[in-house]
Amino acid sequence: MKEFQINISPGEINELNTRLGKTRWINETTARGWGDPTLDVSAVKELTGYLRDSFDWKKQETYINSFPQFKALVNNVNIHFVYQKGRESKHIPILLLHGWASNFTEFLKTAELLKKENPAVDVVIPSLPGFAFSDAPGSMASETAAEHIHQLMTEVLGYKNFYVHGSDYGTFIGEKLALTYPGSVKGLHLSDIPFYHFYAPNENLSQVEKDHI
Repeated sequence: MKEFQINISPGEINELNTRLGKTRWINETTARGWGDPTLDVSAVKELTGYLRDSFDWKKQETYINSFPQFKALVNNVNIHFVYQKGRESKHIPILLLHGWASNFTEFLKTAELLKKENPAVDVVIPSLPGFAFSDAPGSMASETAAEHIHQLMTEVLGYKNFYVHGSDYGTFIGEKLALTYPGSVKGLHLSDIPFYHFYAPNENLSQVEKDHI
């Protein structure tokens, strides 16, 4: 387990801005049938221009680096994670699992609120395997990710049990953690139900649930 800080070089930022400036846009009239106003060419042009000309990456980088970050080698895969320890002697570990297409930063404001409102909470926000600053394992299956995250929590950080919240793809991994390691997961909260359940026959469903599916 080693401390980690993000440091994107100015050269990489300039190279991105150069590529954005060379974007070849489709004809405005060709895109009128898209329907979704957020996909309108003019809106995408405006967003691209903001990213190229106004967005201050280093300011965001400094904000993200204000959170304690680490990397740990788990099953020969480097896992990046934010690890915000509580200030009280009683530590309540909460694991926050992001979705796709997203990353660990979606929970930074949550971490700030937990630090303010409940100083006993230890917050762990990993970059899921294959996302952001974590290496990609041989398999991107949720079972594999759950195995890596469980080892991070129990073997690297030393927690016997912990609470889990997951969103989007994180719900897949959170569910796999609870089912595979029931002795480790004290509580599970999901923002949505993994969608593959819609395709699995279940004789215990009520008629209302069957109609919904």
